[in-house]
Amino acid sequence: MGMPLRHYLGTMAASFGSMALGSICVHTYMQPEMNSDTVASDFEKEAHARRQAIEEVTKLAMDERFGPAVDDSASRPPR
Repeated sequence: MGMPLRHYLGTMAASFGSMALGSICVHTYMQPEMNSDTVASDFEKEAHARRQAIEEVTKLAMDERFGPAVDDSASRPPR
């Protein structure tokens, strides 16, 4: 290749070392293991709030369309 093996190995070790050091620094700075619980619980809370809002809107729309059902016979259409 035109370069001594010692120079090539030194370059490879330096590049791998700098990538590893950068990865360690980013991992230490971000601390993903500390934020994983909060992110998951926030996601679950948001998903629950969305489901509840959808159920409320659906119930409101059905009540406006058919009126509130008092008993089982009121929800059936007339024959």
